[in-house]
Amino acid sequence: MQRMSFRLIPMLLLVVLVLGGTGCNYMRARGRDALMITDIGISYSTTPQFAFYFDFFNVTPLGYANVSDARVIGLGPRNAGVMPFENQSWGVLLAGRESFGFDTFDPAEPLEARGDETFGERPSYDAGAITLSRGEEPPPPYHFIDCNRSIHLGFIGIQNKIRPLALANFIVGWFGVNLIPDPQTSTETTG
Repeated sequence: MQRMSFRLIPMLLLVVLVLGGTGCNYMRARGRDALMITDIGISYSTTPQFAFYFDFFNVTPLGYANVSDARVIGLGPRNAGVMPFENQSWGVLLAGRESFGFDTFDPAEPLEARGDETFGERPSYDAGAITLSRGEEPPPPYHFIDCNRSIHLGFIGIQNKIRPLALANFIVGWFGVNLIPDPQTSTETTG
């Protein structure tokens, strides 16, 4: 039994060196990846607003949402706490338009922007198979297979966005692969 524990010591030292060599940044990156998987929270507003909107993989949007001045308590993209929330969306199964987001819009955030946007307000994108096929205002590349759920009746609601690609990014991130770039790396320039 003691002989086996002596064999484990070099292996444990190797694991500690590898994780220590990557520093806290490695674990911090895994935490940021985990926060991208879902946006979920309780929304509230000071004025009555309405949302009953469901989007299945950005292909079949259904419902209507007009929530523009609200806050949400929960998890947002790479963030947790109390954040601004907006949802200006509509859909009739194969056609629709969507502008959904937690926190302040960041044009450098690859989850919410196409990369060609430099303005400060959250843009809206095509949703639904017919509308998407026109290709006029496509969603960001990392947004294509998101699923949105939004119910806000009067002053309170439940909000949820699930990102299957972010789940895959979290899993492969443990092996050093990054499918979704961080906002600061997507706007860096060399010089």
